[in-house]
Amino acid sequence: AVVRVRVGAESDLFATGNKVALVVQRASAAPETRSFEFDQVFSADVPLAQVHAQAIAPLCASVLAGQHALLLAVGEKGSGKGTTLSGPGLLPESLSENPPGLVQLSLRQLWAGTALEGGASPRASELGSVGRWHIAMQHMALYHERPYDLLAGRVQIAPSSSLEAPAPGAMAKGLVAVKASSLGELLSAYARSLGALHALAAEHGIEESAITTLCTFTVRQPWPPSAADDDGTGLQANALSNGGRGSAGGEDTAGELELWSRLTVGRIGGWE
Repeated sequence: AVVRVRVGAESDLFATGNKVALVVQRASAAPETRSFEFDQVFSADVPLAQVHAQAIAPLCASVLAGQHALLLAVGEKGSGKGTTLSGPGLLPESLSENPPGLVQLSLRQLWAGTALEGGASPRASELGSVGRWHIAMQHMALYHERPYDLLAGRVQIAPSSSLEAPAPGAMAKGLVAVKASSLGELLSAYARSLGALHALAAEHGIEESAITTLCTFTVRQPWPPSAADDDGTGLQANALSNGGRGSAGGEDTAGELELWSRLTVGRIGGWE
């Protein structure tokens, strides 16, 4: 687990090395200090680019090597989950003016690992069609146990099938999928989805941090992936197309000798 600590002058949290100390105030006794150890701990003044390089870049490398990866942000409301994932600017018009968050940095790494300058896949000929997408995005929100598609163009409830786990070599059912032809298109789609999240929160009169979100980036590559199957973690590529690389495939399902891997980014709605 990786922790990014937001501390202030009156905070009861203190970060040292890979440990976080919490001072528990008691009305009838002396304060008690409890210490928790994590894999990595970052203070709020550490640039997000450094957090990504040290903690998230290995996840993206695993995806490029054919493995699935999960980035899950958990914390109380106002702890900085949204800022950490999306950067200081959460609306589309402000995203281009502020430093990128972990998601944008991850998208740049994934795109650089699958595409050449200009957007063409370096191994596109192996997929049989230069024009076929190699990164697709889906983004939904969960509020009061209802799924909302954040890429549908307007805030609307998504079908219940969107809550089902995608099959190997396929994307989630019932959700709009943006099949990007350029990094700019991918980043723009993510910015639009943040705008839809803002609209959803405004519609219900709540803060965005109270809403759970789930965003997936599906990476499409020829089999075997260009990166080594074993990336040093001891895990072999596990995202076989349709369980065995044996079907024809199309725009929404993996074809023969194709491998789909996925980066899933989740943010759990904060509690008070």
